[in-house]
Amino acid sequence: MRAESALVPLVVDRHAVAGAADLPVLVEELRRGYAEGHRAAARTPPRTTVAGTDPPAMFGVMPSVSSREGLFVTKLATLVPDRPAGEPAIHALSVVMSTRTGRPLAVLDGAALTDLRCAAVTALVTDLCTPDRPLHVGLVGSGVLARQQVRGMCAVRPLASVTVTSRRAGNAEAFARWAADLAGPECRVEVADGPADVVDGRDVIGTATGSVEPLIVRLPPGPVHVNCMGAHAADRREVASDLLREHLLLVEDRDLAVAEAGPAHRDAVDLGALLADPPADLASRTTVFSSTGDPWADLVTAAHVLRRVRPAVAVG
Repeated sequence: MRAESALVPLVVDRHAVAGAADLPVLVEELRRGYAEGHRAAARTPPRTTVAGTDPPAMFGVMPSVSSREGLFVTKLATLVPDRPAGEPAIHALSVVMSTRTGRPLAVLDGAALTDLRCAAVTALVTDLCTPDRPLHVGLVGSGVLARQQVRGMCAVRPLASVTVTSRRAGNAEAFARWAADLAGPECRVEVADGPADVVDGRDVIGTATGSVEPLIVRLPPGPVHVNCMGAHAADRREVASDLLREHLLLVEDRDLAVAEAGPAHRDAVDLGALLADPPADLASRTTVFSSTGDPWADLVTAAHVLRRVRPAVAVG
């Protein structure tokens, strides 16, 4: 982490982002923000993407501005599938500027910020939609977003079991060892052969893949909650479209979800409306949370980190 001068903003690397995070506090900040209309009051347009051709790549810009926080935050992200060996698929930076002075305040590691936001949103939604007891969890995918889902769930519930499947058996085995360490000795962790094997007997099913075809095509009878954190577009999703229509569909923001993930989300309930008047029977219903990522939640997460990295920062 490097201190800022008059012209150079504070630079917060991934280690500083992780070290500054207080996940339970961030969950409550997001809960209040959605419930009290702060998200609705912010200006958060759909992301802008630009395709590169040589080599094939995607460049994204995800802005949000909040007068309440006094911040304008834009995440810049790149996706280069045919990248040099050793490079991650995605690079991201989050640029934070003051709405009061226009001054650049900070540049944060965007991937670390995304991880933290994903964990916090998973915790928030899981807390709303699951019974207050140890949970049996099934996961499709074993990458970074799958880990953040487990991290988020562990923040609000003990886990009784975690069953994971992944295209690469070695990745699933490594994930299982990591999850066992995080969840503790009372949690049974297993590796399954495929997506169909993580459905039955689960309280929560999580997806975190780049699949263009639905991986979850049926749900068990009785209440279950689904967290979809991976691929989303009008022509690709991890959960079959009929399941989105048949069950209570939740999103961060409905307009954003329709713009980015298609008309199947037109009847979704966004988190602001849900938290303003949560149904008493929510944990006894089957619910599907279809996340598109929310730049406003990135903004709240950035403000959370900056308050801890530099307490005198002019946010909030």
